Parts: sequence; structure tokens; C-alpha cells
Amino acid sequence: MLPLRLSLAFATLVLPAHAAIVPERTLASPDGKLVFALERDDSTQALLHSVTDNGRAVVTRGALGLDITGVGVVADQGTISNVVADSIDSSWTNAFGERSAVSDKYRQETLTISHADQGSLGVKLQVRVYDDGVALRYLIEGTGSIASDKTSFPLPTTTQVWTSGTAQASISKQAISSVSGAVERPVLAELATDLYAALGEAGLVDSSRMKFTRTGTSTLVASLAGSIAFTTTYTSPWRFVRVAPSPGSLLEGNHFMLNLCEPSQVADTSWIRPGKVLREVTLTTQGSMACIDFAAAHDLKYIMFDAGWYGAETSAASDASEVNVDPARSPGPLDLPAVIAYGKTKGVDVILYVNQIALSQQLDEILPLYQSWGVAGIKFGFVHVGSQANTRWLHEAVRKCAEHQLMVNIHDEYRPTGVSRTFPNLLTQEGIRGDEETPSNATVLNTIFTRGLAGAGDQTNCYFASRVNTMGSHASQLAKSVCIFSPWQFLYWYDRPLGSPGSAGAGGSVSVLEEVPELTFFDRLPTTWDETRVLDGYPGSHATIARRKGGIWFVGALNGNTARDFTVPLDFLPAGQNFRLELYRDDTTVATSTKVKVGHSVVNRDSTIQRTVRVGNGFAAILTPTTDALTAPDVDPPPRPPPPVPPGTIKFETTEGYPAANADIAVISSNANGQPYTGSKGWSLASSGSPGRVLATQDSGDYVGGQALGTNGSSTYVGGVKGIIEPAAACTLSFDAQYNTGISVAFMKDVDGDGLFDATDTGMSFGIGGASTVRFQRRGPNFGTETASPLAGSGGQWYRFLITFGTSNAGSRPVTMAVRNLTTGIDLDFDSATAGIQPWSFNVTAAELGPAPETADGVFVRLTGAAKIDNLRATIIGTPYQSWMSGFPAIAGNNRSTDADPDRDGVVNLLEWVLDGDPASSDASVLPAARISEGNLIFTFNRRDDSEGRVSTIVQHGTDLIEWTNLLIGAADAAGYAVDEQGESPDAVTVRLPVAGEPKRFVRLLATESAP
Repeated sequence: MLPLRLSLAFATLVLPAHAAIVPERTLASPDGKLVFALERDDSTQALLHSVTDNGRAVVTRGALGLDITGVGVVADQGTISNVVADSIDSSWTNAFGERSAVSDKYRQETLTISHADQGSLGVKLQVRVYDDGVALRYLIEGTGSIASDKTSFPLPTTTQVWTSGTAQASISKQAISSVSGAVERPVLAELATDLYAALGEAGLVDSSRMKFTRTGTSTLVASLAGSIAFTTTYTSPWRFVRVAPSPGSLLEGNHFMLNLCEPSQVADTSWIRPGKVLREVTLTTQGSMACIDFAAAHDLKYIMFDAGWYGAETSAASDASEVNVDPARSPGPLDLPAVIAYGKTKGVDVILYVNQIALSQQLDEILPLYQSWGVAGIKFGFVHVGSQANTRWLHEAVRKCAEHQLMVNIHDEYRPTGVSRTFPNLLTQEGIRGDEETPSNATVLNTIFTRGLAGAGDQTNCYFASRVNTMGSHASQLAKSVCIFSPWQFLYWYDRPLGSPGSAGAGGSVSVLEEVPELTFFDRLPTTWDETRVLDGYPGSHATIARRKGGIWFVGALNGNTARDFTVPLDFLPAGQNFRLELYRDDTTVATSTKVKVGHSVVNRDSTIQRTVRVGNGFAAILTPTTDALTAPDVDPPPRPPPPVPPGTIKFETTEGYPAANADIAVISSNANGQPYTGSKGWSLASSGSPGRVLATQDSGDYVGGQALGTNGSSTYVGGVKGIIEPAAACTLSFDAQYNTGISVAFMKDVDGDGLFDATDTGMSFGIGGASTVRFQRRGPNFGTETASPLAGSGGQWYRFLITFGTSNAGSRPVTMAVRNLTTGIDLDFDSATAGIQPWSFNVTAAELGPAPETADGVFVRLTGAAKIDNLRATIIGTPYQSWMSGFPAIAGNNRSTDADPDRDGVVNLLEWVLDGDPASSDASVLPAARISEGNLIFTFNRRDDSEGRVSTIVQHGTDLIEWTNLLIGAADAAGYAVDEQGESPDAVTVRLPVAGEPKRFVRLLATESAP
């Protein structure tokens, strides 16, 4: 037996003198399966390194060393004169990553290498071995300049690799023997069907970038972008080889690079806020405000101004300290301070793009300036990379940004190497073939398993742009946002919200953000995660990735160029807990432009998602804990019938007399002409608002589409309608609302008597909105103090509101607001501490309530952004007149008021009620009749019993049309008239007026509402 000496996990083997390759050291991983071996070629004295996995060759006898100008190659040979060993088993918390708890467990050896030719330089080789990878770096003491890196990685000759020449180029698979030129890192390598490796660089902060070139048949060699100067000491970036049985296992362990980098140098990270970002493409104030409104409605935390806001980005004369919109990109105007200030009120911050040209000239000037403006971060554009000077400048710029609490996104050719652990304000970077290049799903699937190994990537996710159908599908765009990690997740890259200018900005893009049901997926999408699982996949072919935030899981699945049956076991879910599965998939039968269907079911860890996915399609899912009982996985519930619509409900349909879609319904802005409520169907318009508009809308869950009321493209509609209040057993407001920016509904009383509904006439209003947090809310009269409920809403979803007003007692009145999410079919629970589904309940005083429902004239509506309202109904504990009017549902709006005459027969509604007529159709048979008999004028008419005491019925008579004598008709016979009770039928009233000797007598019937 050969003698054996052990030093921690290393072994020194003494072999017979005739061996050509002499083992020097071995270092095993904590689990003992991955082994790094250091050997010496006895004939050349060269030090060689190898990596094996369970005895299988990964790297076989690669070279080591750095070529130092004037000295030669060091660390390529020499005597190992000292060994410092260490074993680490720790973890750290990453608030900005793909997993919150990161294990950092490895064995390490630092070897001092001595050789006569290295002169006064001190040379060390540091090696770390994890269970899934090996990393090495060089530590040099002294001063010098590194000309090249000699480190090489000989792989098996049959190896297949995925490579690209530049950071944003398309990635392709090829035999390693076919690799030509320098290729980007990391390189993904397939050594066997169950053995994969990733080779790359980590911790690049102050050196020249490394790429790989090929020598021989299958050896990858480090290739530097330029020389590296050092003084006193030099620590090289890490060169690593990771090993796993599948591409998915490699991707799931991509925190490897973070572990190789230094811990955070930013002591206070509370200001670093990941989130979703909307690019403002028009470079205008109008477009910016619209973006902020959309962002606030859809839980996007940022808007970003891209190139052109400070002038032509490629001109050295452009000043990034001033707003000066490039006319080649937009006509402007852009009031950036006003935009930033408005965003703050909505909880939406601003990111500014700055090109490398301005960054190089003005960095130290603009960083404190942007901080003073309230800017949240900077997107570095067209950065210079490669050389040591460029690398040093770039990371020093990121460090300076942290000093001014500015987050960073680096664009173009920069590839990350894990230093976001050191500088956590570096939230994302490009170095990826994003949606700007219109990559197919197959190309993206190559990206996920290669570029994804390096960390966060800004994919510039598109959604409504036409290129989506070229790249893949809308469901696959949803899935991409899960599969590609980025703490700043840019969404809707070429899209602009409603209300933005239609032609200015990026590429002349005019695609408009639509309120389609699946936007709730993006609304709820986190951008950092507590746990990540790569469930299945292969580069270019397919991928299924699950990520958890808190107790909620998101799943993304992408398919490449071959139709595939996806089977996704849900065994990653915790035991003993059911989950509501929302499944978003492509379906050409869906009546939206995006053709995404949202299905619902209840599942657990024993369930499976099974989908047949077409070429270039995908699907996404949200799994939320629930107490609901299990249903069959991935089976939609049967469609629910449309909910019944009570009488008096306004649906804004043409059958109710409303115009077809895209027609304004409120057309006046003041009552100066004395004709208020002359808009379509009697809707008025407050002087501060813009016209309301009837809009076509689509079904969404329990919501049945058709037409709804929205804005006409301007930011806000404020108005009201009279006479829609129906009698019922309780005072209620009910309506369906699709939330975008804000919606409020209130009972109205024209208390100022101007004949026009406006904010001064509002009672307490109810709806959804918020200056910062978007929540279901109520506001005091005249849009007073806002009170937010405990629950938040999601933009684009339909909600059904029912507000019920109880009876006043001792000056306090109970009110409840129940809300159902019509998109998901879930009733919202406003009090989780109480059993059952609880509405939002509170008590209000008369002053807090404002005009009481019982005294209301009608209903007031305020819509902001792209919000819509439908199925509007108001009820109060009804008057007899209202009960009678409820029998004529075809009459709506102002035409239901007592002084209206909808059938234009000259008889107003109040008198039609008294006479028991039909206000919708002229009927002469109910009119009063007159005749002469025995010297008397006999005047007869019918009177409804329920009008007695509520309407003063007066017979007026005279010999001319100027002076009248009034005869008030009471409940029973009296002088001059008789009342014949007819049971449940109207009374027959007969009036006798003596007319003997008179040439003429005039008589008429007057009905007036009695004071309550």
C-alpha cells in the first residue's frame, strides 16, 4: 500500500519515481463527490488541475498560470511551500435574489507556490470546492502587469456547448471542436446526457474581462480583453467549473457566483426597492402622467425615461443635468420635476437613462443632482466593457450610485459575474438577447439555461407589441416574467397607456396597454423570491420554473419549436395545504386581442398540471393557499349564468337608449344655458371633468360584458344622473367596476340648486383608488377625507360592489361594503379574524355621510384613467311614487323624475301616477273628463290610493285663464266633490261646479308633491 498523508480534505500521494504525472493535492467537496486534483507533469514540472464528479472526468489536466510582463508565467509550476486550509458551512440572506436564504458551504485551500523565475512576486493559488462546483483564483503580491491568463479547461472530446460571441448575441449549441473565436461566459457544456458543466468567471470588479477560446479539440482557454496592471497586491476574478446532472440543476444553483463574491458593501439597503418598471416611451408630460396612473393601478413601482430626455444621447454636447428632449425622438414637452412629484403622490418613482458618453463626463455632477430631484435610479446605456479601465470605472460608478441611494441597471454588453451581492443597488443588467431583438421562444430557452446562470437579466418584456406573436404568444410572455429573473422587471416595453400621445417616442410605437383579464398576473408578480425550483427543461426546447414569494407560488412554462405535452407535478407545494390554481394559457377562442384564458381550480401537492402546448406557446400559473375543497386539476369550473339584473339597473346598452360604443354620454360642461342634464340619457358633466363615454368591454369571470361607462380618453369623468333611484327594502348602491386608476360612486343631492351635479353635491363615496396604496376605500362628502379598507385591489379586474346603509340610531348609521372579485369569482374578506366572508363594516355620523340616501336626487360617478363602471343601481326605502315607477323599467335617468314626460303626451309623470296612467305610452282614456248636466260642470278623474297624502290634488276653475279658484280634493266627500272608493282600484272623483248663466268655464287638474 502506498503511504498516505491527510490534511483536512486534501491528500498528498507519494507515487513511484517513474510516474510521468505526479499527484500533488486533492480537495473534495463537503459531500465528497466532486474532487479537484492538482498534479505535476514530471517531465515539464507544469502544475495541472483536474475535476471529477463521482469519478467521471469533467476537466482533465488543464493548465494554470498568469503571464506577467517582464517576469513570465507564474503559478504554472513551482513548489507548494505552504497550505492554508479552511472549511465553511454558513448561510446569508439575500433580499434581492432568487432565494432569500443562500447556503454557502465549501472547502478551501490556499496554496503558496514558489519558483525561482517569479522573482520578488508572491504567488498563491486559492481553490474552493462546493458540492456543485470548483473555483480557483490567483493571489499575487507585488507590482506588475498581467499580459494573459493561461488557465485552461480540457473537456471530453464529445462535449457539446452552448455559446455566443457577444453578450447580446444569439446563443447556439455546437460541438466543442467547432468553437471559433472568443465566446462569452458562462459556457454551458453537455458532457453526457446526465452530466453538465458550466464554466465562467465570478467577482470581476477590477480586472479585464475574460472570455473563452478553444485550443486543440476540446480545451477552453481563458482569454483576457486586455492587460491588467496591479500595485502591491492583485486578486484575480474566480474561474469556475460547475457540475450537475441536468441544465435545470445548474440553473437552480446559480447563486454559486454570488457566493464567490464579497458580501454587501452597502450598510443600509432599506432604500433599495425591487419592483416592476414601465418605460415611458413618449418623453412627454402627458405620457408620463398616464404611465404613472397605469403603474399605480397595476402595482408597478417605477416608470423609466429612456434615451432622449436630456438630448441626443450620442452627442457629447447633450447635458444630462438638464431636461432637453431630443426632437428626433419626441416633440415633448416634458416637465420632469412635475412628473417626479406626481409620481411620489402615487407611490411611483422615476428611473432615468444616461448614456456612457454623459456618464463619463458628468457622473460626479449628476449623482447628487438626481438624488436631490428624487430620482430612484439610473439605467446606464451603451456602457464600455472589457478592459480593466472600463471594468474598474463601471463598478466604481455603481459604488458611487449607492452613496447617493441610486439603484442601477447596466445595459448593453455587460455580463454579470455575481457582484450584485457586493453592490446590491445593481439590481439588473442586460447582456442578454431581450425582446428588443424579437427572439423566438427557442432562443429565449437557450438564454434561460445559459445567460440565466450568471444572474439577473433585463429581458425588456413586451406584451401588446405586434412582435409578441412573432416571438411566441402572450401566455409565453407571462411565463417569461417568471422564467427570467430580474429584480427590476421591465414590462410592456413598447406599449403606452391610454391617454399617452399617440405618435411620439420610441420607434414611433403606438401599441396601447389594454385592460385584459390576465394583466392581474403581472399586477401580482413579485420580482424577488424566497425560493426557486427549476422543475424541468432543456436549452432551446422547454422549461418549467416555479418560484415562491411568501406562501404564494408562481409557475412559468415555455415551449420551443416542437409541440409538447407538459406534465408538472405540484409536489413542491407543502403538505396539508390546498392551493387555488389560476392557470393562464393561450386559447384562440378567447375574445380579447391577447387570446389568453384564465382557468381556476383547487389543487394540492399530489396534483399535476397537464397541458398540451403548441409550438412557441407557454403557460403561467399562480398558486395561492386556500381552505376551499379540491377540484380536478386544471379543469375550469362550468361557466356561470349571467347574474340576474334587478329592475332599475343601468347597463349602458343600446337597448336602454344609450348610444353605441365610443360615443360620449355627457356633453355639457355648465348649466349656463339653463339646460342641465342634456347629455345622452340625462347624464350631466361637472365643469371640472371631461365627457363620459360608452365603451365596449369583454366578459371577465362573472362579469358579463357588453357596454360600460368610462372616460372618453381624458383622465377623468365627473358627472351624475337624476331619477335612477329605485324603491326597495333598503338603501343601497351597487355597481360593477373595472379598476384602473380610480373610481368613486355616491348618492347625490343638488343641494346648491345649480341644476348640475358636481363635487359639492356628493355624499359619502365608495370605490377603489388611493394616492399610494391602491385599496377599496370610502371618502367623505365632497370628496373629503379618504379612508382605506384593509384590502387592496388589482388593476384590470372587475369587482362587484354592494354598499348598504342601515337605519340611523343615536346619530350613528351603520354602513357595509361587500365586494366580489368578478374576475376570479372570489368574495373578499375584509375581516379575516371573524369566521366567514365579512364585508367592510363601519359607522358614520350624519356629517360624515353627507346627503342621506333618502333625500338623494340621483347618483354621482367619478372615473379616472381607464376605469369603467357597469350595472349601476341605487335604491332607497321606496316612496309609493318610486314603487309605481319601478314598474316601467324601460324609463331611465331623468325620465323617471316626477316632472318628466317621457311619452310626450303633455302629462307629467306625477300626474300619470295620480291618474294611474302609463308614463311610457300615451293613453287618453285616463285623462279627466268634463260635461254639463243640470246647470253644473261635471269634472271626473281617477286617483290612486297611494298618492293620497303624498300628492296635493287640486281642481282649478275660472271664467278666464288668468285667475283661478282652487278646490283641494281630500280623502272623502266634501262640499263640491264626491270621492267614490273603489277598493284596490283608483278612487273615482267627481267634482260639481255650478255654471248657470255663465258663458264659459275653464277647469284643470293640478297635482303637486306634498311636503314630506
